[in-house]
Amino acid sequence: MNGTDYMKKLILLITAALVLLAAAALPAFAEDGDAYMGDFDYSGVIDSESGYGSGSAVTAEGRVTVTPSMLYDSSRVLFVFPLSGSDEVLCSAADGMIVTGPVTLRSSGASELSVYRNGGLIEMNGASEIGETGEYVVYAGADSGFRVCSFTIAGSATSVVRSYSMPEGFVIRDATLDGFTTDYSRYYVDMEKEGRYRIDYSCTATGMEYTLATEIDRTPPALELTGSVGSDGRVHSAVKISGLEPDDELYVELDGRELNVPISNGSGTLKNTGVYRVTATDPAGNSETREFTIMAYLDSNSVLFILLVIAAIAAVAGYAVYKRKTLKIR
Repeated sequence: MNGTDYMKKLILLITAALVLLAAAALPAFAEDGDAYMGDFDYSGVIDSESGYGSGSAVTAEGRVTVTPSMLYDSSRVLFVFPLSGSDEVLCSAADGMIVTGPVTLRSSGASELSVYRNGGLIEMNGASEIGETGEYVVYAGADSGFRVCSFTIAGSATSVVRSYSMPEGFVIRDATLDGFTTDYSRYYVDMEKEGRYRIDYSCTATGMEYTLATEIDRTPPALELTGSVGSDGRVHSAVKISGLEPDDELYVELDGRELNVPISNGSGTLKNTGVYRVTATDPAGNSETREFTIMAYLDSNSVLFILLVIAAIAAVAGYAVYKRKTLKIR
């Protein structure tokens, strides 16, 4: 073997050894401070002090820039939206994020926030946590002039979410439907089909991992009404409501006013005459509404009362006849 062949083999052996060493060190590197970020846009050395990638822009306060208009504060575990001057908005949800639990939202500074849920302005009354499901948009400044962010609280089940487009600065790691992998890209998951979704995704700037787990349910409640209902919506009897699940909500109006109807084992009964509007809503937001009118009718109690009245009248009449005959005899 000449010297050239020997050097070539030596270089190949050294290269192979370095590759093996790198492969062995990678898992340990991932466990030490979660430095290994997987299939992300960023790849490089993790800053040991900030915990962020060295390619991430970290401010003097230790915040990392996720987008030009959104930072992340790891000490508060909140996203930061800078406003004018030193004013800023702090939120536990990133702009465009879908979550299933309550969202922390507050203003740091003089700017007032206007929060809209499903298009309607809501009253915060000094609260810093939002828990009701819905689609939210947050504005700051006079007359809601500056849009800060938006987010959706879906809850454990929802009917309104039809897809999930990743917030800017986030990428999808995995997505399943009923436990099986479903079609997705790095930035989008179609959620038109009903079922249980789990979407795992991450922030490329911070390495923080997130999961959306919710059930898509677009089937309305099984609201059943039992009674002698005519084709014109008129009912000549009491109406029994049934088919409700334990978590379903029932709202009943009688002649335009709310009526409290006791429900037991998913059933209840409407007896009073008048115009009814009955709505059942499930936890996913699906609803079923029925309208009808209960006319005057005779139930068993009414029939019994009438019979008693007739019997009483007959008894009085019989007594009067008896007394009249008695008087004649005398």
